Amino acid sequence: MNPLLKKAATNPTWLVEKVWLWGRSALRLRRDDVVFAFYPKTGSTWVRIVFFHLLNQHQADTDFSFDDVNQVMPEFANPSFFQRWPFPAIPRLVKTHRPFNRLLARNRIVVFTREPRDTMISFLHYANAKKAFGFSGDLAALLVHPEMGLDAYFQFYQSWLPRAGLVIRYEDLLADPQGTFRKLVDFVGLEVSDTEIAAALEASSLERTRAAQQRSSDAFKDKFQDGFVFARSGQSGEGRAVFTPALELQLAVKRKEYRFEAYPL
Repeated sequence: MNPLLKKAATNPTWLVEKVWLWGRSALRLRRDDVVFAFYPKTGSTWVRIVFFHLLNQHQADTDFSFDDVNQVMPEFANPSFFQRWPFPAIPRLVKTHRPFNRLLARNRIVVFTREPRDTMISFLHYANAKKAFGFSGDLAALLVHPEMGLDAYFQFYQSWLPRAGLVIRYEDLLADPQGTFRKLVDFVGLEVSDTEIAAALEASSLERTRAAQQRSSDAFKDKFQDGFVFARSGQSGEGRAVFTPALELQLAVKRKEYRFEAYPL
């Protein structure tokens, strides 16, 4: 059985809440909203922090928290979607971690990708830390998890990539942050200079991101196990060193099953 259908069957309250959130979000969706589709751990924290600085008068010295950052990119079908958008002169930026939904078909869409091994390694730390997931396992257990593993990863991209107006690779964000964010802000229609992008990037460093997590509300921090760090390493390529031959074979089978060619083997 589909994991979401199984969860709905065993938890009717969860189902009612989700239906209410999706229905209300559909009514609040705007034609000019720009949808940022992130599979978890593909750069959403960094991207949102950069846009926080770009949208808030480019104040590179701002002491911000993750609660502040959530104000600049509400999540579709989440309570944050119903807050007032504080920047009426530009389109609303909407985040989602879910596969494509036809409700969003008329909106401009940016899809963020990351090499699957690196995504899974980063997601492993996140899954073990987030209390609501109830997950406690190793990489092998994560890869076969119906909601967080390889099937979920490939299904996500299979649903979004054909509809993307722009695809942003996490690896390109790391290699050329200035140029890649330039493409992104131009697609959104945000009028900022290269100097302002550079300042926002400087204000979004790993050190400042970790400090922002510490300044966040207890309600936010209590969602995670003690010691969890959002800005863990900001690197690429670590997955190849961790995947065993058996896990590599498992990945290759799934890549072939989903005809995934966004990254080389």
